[in-house]
Amino acid sequence: MQSRQLHPAAHRRPLLVPLLVLAALVLAAGPGHAFLVSGTVRNAQGQGLAGIDIDAENAVTGESVALTGDGTNASGFYDIFLPPGTYHISFTPPLGMQVAGREIRNVVVMGQVVLNTTLPDGFFIFGTVRDPALQPLAAVDIDVRDQATDAKIFTSHDDTDVNGFYSIVLVPGTYKVLFRPRPALSLPVRVVENVVMSQDRNVDCTLQNGVRLFGTALDPEGDPLPGVSLSVRNAATGARVWIYGSNSDPLGFYEAALLPGLYYDLTYSAPASWGYADVLVDSLLIAAATARNVQFQFPLRLTGRVRQAANGLPVPGVKIDVTQQPAGVQLPLSSNTTDANGNYSVRVPAGTFDVTFRSPEGNGLASSIVRNFVISDDAQLDAQLPAGLVLTGRVRRPGGTGVANVDFDIKDPLTHLDVPVFDDDTDALGDYTLVLPAGTYDLDLDPGRGVRLVAQVLLGVTVPHVGALDFQLQSGVLLSGRVIDHISNPWPDIDLDVRLPGTLNQIVTPGDDTDANGHYVVTIPPGTYDLVFTPPLGIPVIGRTYPNVIVSGDLVFDALLTSTIIGVEDPAAAPAAALVLEPSRPNPFNPSTRIAFTTGGAGPVTLRIYDVVGRQVCTLLAGPVAAGRHELTWDGRDARGGASASGVYFLRLESNGNAHTQKLVLAR
Repeated sequence: MQSRQLHPAAHRRPLLVPLLVLAALVLAAGPGHAFLVSGTVRNAQGQGLAGIDIDAENAVTGESVALTGDGTNASGFYDIFLPPGTYHISFTPPLGMQVAGREIRNVVVMGQVVLNTTLPDGFFIFGTVRDPALQPLAAVDIDVRDQATDAKIFTSHDDTDVNGFYSIVLVPGTYKVLFRPRPALSLPVRVVENVVMSQDRNVDCTLQNGVRLFGTALDPEGDPLPGVSLSVRNAATGARVWIYGSNSDPLGFYEAALLPGLYYDLTYSAPASWGYADVLVDSLLIAAATARNVQFQFPLRLTGRVRQAANGLPVPGVKIDVTQQPAGVQLPLSSNTTDANGNYSVRVPAGTFDVTFRSPEGNGLASSIVRNFVISDDAQLDAQLPAGLVLTGRVRRPGGTGVANVDFDIKDPLTHLDVPVFDDDTDALGDYTLVLPAGTYDLDLDPGRGVRLVAQVLLGVTVPHVGALDFQLQSGVLLSGRVIDHISNPWPDIDLDVRLPGTLNQIVTPGDDTDANGHYVVTIPPGTYDLVFTPPLGIPVIGRTYPNVIVSGDLVFDALLTSTIIGVEDPAAAPAAALVLEPSRPNPFNPSTRIAFTTGGAGPVTLRIYDVVGRQVCTLLAGPVAAGRHELTWDGRDARGGASASGVYFLRLESNGNAHTQKLVLAR
């Protein structure tokens, strides 16, 4: 199974509210996971202001929040509802009111908020914006900045109307005013400096003709890269050149309008989260419309040589994959195969990575992996590929025909870590060929999401293996549905475990996490099961088990999970006290690991350890505990005091109908 590919647009995941443990939370709330934000807007004389428009923008994503009833009443009072999060909240007076708007940034909403504000009196700056032919120009954005600090000033009604007219209220001060037409018009931004606002001011503006600079920003693999910013300076004077729309769109496209006949220095900067180095273009002459694509690379260089372990000969054609840890995100790389001498060179950011050396098909060598390789500067990493042994066979359905596109995951039986192979899917006839070093492996077979064949696991396969190793998959039925809250909002990234009733024995269900819309689908044999829905750390939701669910055919089963952060209209509807299991540390461990959990209320708690096949190893805790945080240690011993073997174990925490399971790796 491949690692997730880092991609600018396609792999954004929904942002999750940080986990909060809140006991006995009963607040006045509105729809969904929303809290009341209210207050009064006044002028400098303390009088309430009517008709002030309230807007909220998510401080993390930059997305506007749809609000209802978001204007102040005759007394200046307002009330809105916002989900938990951090917001920039703006207060915009109606056109013609001589008070300045205001934005309050980074307002944290984790409960009811009272947010009063005062809008200061100001002066009008107004005028008409015209094109080079002296025709009025609509939809020109007026950007106002402090002359001394260059800080952007929040303004309202700051676009020209159909007659090219604008009118903005500013408090007394000295400003620079930027007139920013859309770049598609090929009209450069014009800046008026040192505008002193001590009275109403008329500032008209006529724009000049320019030419377009445009192109596409690309990542190292040549895919479009959104969010790239462009800054421009005059190459002769070093002065900043203001442009409009300097960030690339979801397709990587950018454009700017510049005065022709000048030399410019360009700096392209990708969002910091990608870790790419800036791209610099010095002294570029812009004489006419200019198309210029830009491709980003990572700032550090990882180099090395790949050889055969047996004889030291170089191995050409080896593909280098670099996966960021602990996120498990594969970096997009260009020119990431070894040359005729076995050498490679790729660009990477700083961090910790798993580096996989994938042997090409047909050379009789197995792939290899170096885990948790730390890169803080240019680095060298050589590799040796061991001799490979071939494991082949066919995967069939119950009728005997082959099954295409079955994904094999090869795992080390002690660590449960993936073993890299070149091509781990069955072909159109259901045949597979795996090249592995000599050893013992666990094989996981995944027929794919929505296919009515049950996944299969075969433990302890020894390589070399005599003869073909064939598989016959069992027919199954589809269990699907949504995981939602009490008003049908979806919960993403919820893990589903399908267990035999009253046990920890699980049916193998690859890809069993909910998607961004809360949907899940797995294939299982008909039967009766406990369905266990478990949120990841960081999601404010309580996991839930549905016992003894009968699945005799395709079944749509929606699960209702309750948030630990929710306003409730009825105290009786408040969720049960939260149970939080922290990550055990260290993990993997030897000889012991610390286990910490928090209960929202007093009550009975059980904490048990199970082995990989579901047998109970020991009980660490069984009895009542007080509310709060608790910590204990497992020393890797079973109930009789004997030392447990190296391998994978499962920690199970249960209290008041809530449960959490965590994987532990004992590495002696």
